[in-house]
Amino acid sequence: MVCDSQTDPNTFRFCDQSKLGLPLRHEFKVAGSYRLPWDIQANLAYQSYAGRELGTNWSIGRTTRYAADCTGPCTPGALVIPNLTPASLVLALVAPGAEYYGQLHQVDIGVRKLFKVGIYQFSAQADVFNALNVSYVKNQNITFGSSLGQPLDVLQPRLLRLAIQMRF
Repeated sequence: MVCDSQTDPNTFRFCDQSKLGLPLRHEFKVAGSYRLPWDIQANLAYQSYAGRELGTNWSIGRTTRYAADCTGPCTPGALVIPNLTPASLVLALVAPGAEYYGQLHQVDIGVRKLFKVGIYQFSAQADVFNALNVSYVKNQNITFGSSLGQPLDVLQPRLLRLAIQMRF
């Protein structure tokens, strides 16, 4: 995080990250294959990744006003920053390390058949990626407003790959 009082004094809010208690995030991946009879090979992969950091920002412009039903130390309908000099100001509402995307769990499976035709060796395979069809949210709108939290990017759905390989 850049802390620069000359360009934006609001960056000092979360400048000392040693006091934030950032957690240790775990990642895990295991993969294996097993050769079955008739030259068939089966494989399985499981991966679990920690979600990346998630924040919430508030983009304030010169004409940004408090909501009509605001509570607390604000005047409903008043300008948020009456004498704002730059065209806009992005303010972090959540401290770094306070919120994260969820944990991603993905399972991939596949089978491969090996066979020979003369001097050529062929392998035909079928792989299914994201076999559990997890719809993990990879990115979402982090700007405070009516669309806050709306997914922008999700994990690719279940995907089948068919392949043939020839070696000579």
